[in-house]
Amino acid sequence: MENQDTPNISTANNVLVSGGLTLTVFWILNILKTAFPMVKSFLTFHKPVGPLSGLYIISILFFALLMFLFTSFKIRSQTKACWIYAVSIILFVIMVFPPVFEPIAHLLGGK
Repeated sequence: MENQDTPNISTANNVLVSGGLTLTVFWILNILKTAFPMVKSFLTFHKPVGPLSGLYIISILFFALLMFLFTSFKIRSQTKACWIYAVSIILFVIMVFPPVFEPIAHLLGGK
């Protein structure tokens, strides 16, 4: 019988991978909303907040979806899960930095 005090490593790994992938979706949507007015208007769920409202809501829903999907299988490698999360954080910090994402968004948007 498993000790109840021992944390479930595969659940923690699922959270790390889901969080990392959600950060990736966030910065991709951030670039797309800057590049395309249609995406910006689609993400505007609440006018006073603007597209940031949709950006956060979609990211939260994506995280919940991934957590649900990852319940069907277990991510056993804690090292891989931590690396996925660490790389995702580094990419996120770089890609939401305005001198990086604005030129990419303008290139995609044809400006």
